[in-house]
Amino acid sequence: NFNIGSTGERAVFPLSSLIYVFVNQQIGTAGPLNTVVAYAPPYAQVFGGSVGTFASGKFTARNYETAGGYIPAVPTRTGVPVVQSTGDIYFNLFLPAGPQPPNGWPVAIFGNGFSDNKNQSPLLISAALARAGLANIAITAVGHGYGAGSTLTVIQNTTPVPVFLPAGGRGVDQNGDTVIDSFEGVNAAGSHTDLQWRDGIQETAADLMQLVRVIQGGVDVDGNGTRPLDPSRIYYSGI
Repeated sequence: NFNIGSTGERAVFPLSSLIYVFVNQQIGTAGPLNTVVAYAPPYAQVFGGSVGTFASGKFTARNYETAGGYIPAVPTRTGVPVVQSTGDIYFNLFLPAGPQPPNGWPVAIFGNGFSDNKNQSPLLISAALARAGLANIAITAVGHGYGAGSTLTVIQNTTPVPVFLPAGGRGVDQNGDTVIDSFEGVNAAGSHTDLQWRDGIQETAADLMQLVRVIQGGVDVDGNGTRPLDPSRIYYSGI
């Protein structure tokens, strides 16, 4: 679903229309958001003209973690993890400029490292991937990206009205100090703290595989019934 603007706008933008994308980070359970520049195409594009489209959307995914940040154990021979809940996962997508291949663009899924998220490194490397003919899609790892109240502000040269989007933050205040740092929520909590980030990383792997299924099912970016991503050429790039 690309209709994620605060008033239902479709979050698909020609790169030529973008001036700035700001990320407004929810860094605490109270107080103002922390606003930083996430993307400024004239400066961020090392290889200018490589990217044609920036889009942001969401899909619904199964979550195997409990609220405590761990995945309940099941017998590995006969059992399967139990789905604890379902929820929306947000992604950013960059499409290369130029003629689209007949079967769609090959796509590299970007995986962020600790303290990173889909609104940082993926935006900065998109031009390098696009120059090589690769689309770039990214989600935020479990517990990363600050709080769920984080937003993106998209400034365009085609309209004076900004577009406001969910930033897809997946962080939570686990220790009750009212602060949500860049990767608070990836670790297990309570009596399961010895697991540390094990299950958060496993859940992120499950999320990435669900993203693969979304791509294989067909991602209609422009809403015209076409499929710009090649479901047979899916790759991974990350930290």
